[in-house]
Amino acid sequence: MNAPVVIFLCGDRSPYGMAHLEPIIEHFDVKAIIIADDDRWKTFRDSLGGGEQYVYRKTPPRLLHIVITILKKSIALYRSIKHKTKFRKLGIPIMELNDVNASGSIDIISKLSPELLVSAAYPQLFGTELLRIAPGGAVNFHPSLLPRCRGAHPHYWCLATGEKQGGVTAHYMTPQLDSGDIIAQCSFNLEGLYYNELYKKIIKITPKLVHKVLNFVNSTNALASPQKSVEATIFRNDREIHRKLDFNTMESQKLLNLVRAGRSYLFYNGLQIYIEQAVVVDNNRHMLNNIKPSPGTIVDINEDGVVVITLDQTFLIIKKVRWRIKSKKSSSWVKKCNMNIGEVLV
Repeated sequence: MNAPVVIFLCGDRSPYGMAHLEPIIEHFDVKAIIIADDDRWKTFRDSLGGGEQYVYRKTPPRLLHIVITILKKSIALYRSIKHKTKFRKLGIPIMELNDVNASGSIDIISKLSPELLVSAAYPQLFGTELLRIAPGGAVNFHPSLLPRCRGAHPHYWCLATGEKQGGVTAHYMTPQLDSGDIIAQCSFNLEGLYYNELYKKIIKITPKLVHKVLNFVNSTNALASPQKSVEATIFRNDREIHRKLDFNTMESQKLLNLVRAGRSYLFYNGLQIYIEQAVVVDNNRHMLNNIKPSPGTIVDINEDGVVVITLDQTFLIIKKVRWRIKSKKSSSWVKKCNMNIGEVLV
C-alpha cells in the first residue's frame, strides 16, 4: 500500500496528540514533525480562558498556587524534552514553530513538498494559505463524532452534555473550525464512562482511525461526507463555572453528566468539594409522608454514600470525593466533617 508523504503537526503536550505519532509513522511517509513552542502553548491556553483556581481552606492560596504552577511547568518541560528525544530517535526532522501561519513557516513547509498535512491536538488554527500547501489537503483528528462537539475539549463536552455516542473523527480542515468533510469515524457507546475512561478509550481507538485514513487516501473512489450543520454543536473550553453542581437548577441526570465529565464540584461548609463518583437512584428509605426537602439537602448517609435530593425529586448518591487534593470515599468525608442528614450542599 502506498505511503503518502505527510507533515505531521503534533500537539506534543497532549496525550491525545501524541497517541497519533506511532500509527502515523507506521502508515505514512513522515517528512517532518512540527510542534509548537512554549509561547504558542501559552497563547493557546490563555485563549481558552479556563485557568484553574486552586484555593482550599487552611492552605495559603498564594503558596499553593505557586507550588502547582511550578509542578505544571516542570511536567511540561519534562514531556517536551522526552518527546523531542523520541522524535529524533525516529530519525524524523522536527521543527518547533511559534506561528505556523507566518510567512516564514509557510515557506519552510512548502519546500518540504508534502502530499498531505495531518494534525492532532495542534494548539493553533490553520490559515487558508497553510491549508493550500499540500495537494491532498489537510486532515485533522478530532476526539468526538463530528458534527457533535466541535471546538475545544470535545471529550469533556460529550459527557457534560449527555451525548449517548462518542468516538473519533478524521476530517478535512477548512478555515471554519471542525466543519470540513468527514473522511472516517470510529464510534462507541458513552454509557457509564467517566472522563479518564473515555480518554483512554479515545487513545486506544486512534490507531484504527489512522489506518482508515490511509485506506481513504489510497482509494481512487472514496468520497468524504459533508457534515450536517443542523446537527452540529460547538463549545469553547470548559471553565470552572461550567463544572459547578447547582442543585437548584439542574436535574439529576445533568448533575451526573457533570460528575462523569470530571472536576465537578460543590461547596460544603465553605469547602470546595470535587465529586469523583456518583450514581442516581429513584427512591430513598427516608422519603415518606410526602416530605419534600429543598434540592441539595442530604437526606441519607449510608454504606453507599451521601444521598442528596435533586430538583426532579430523585437522588444523587455521592460515592467518592476529593478535597484538600486527596481522593476519599464518602464515608471518610462524612466522618471527617461530622456531616449530618438535613444539611444542604450548595
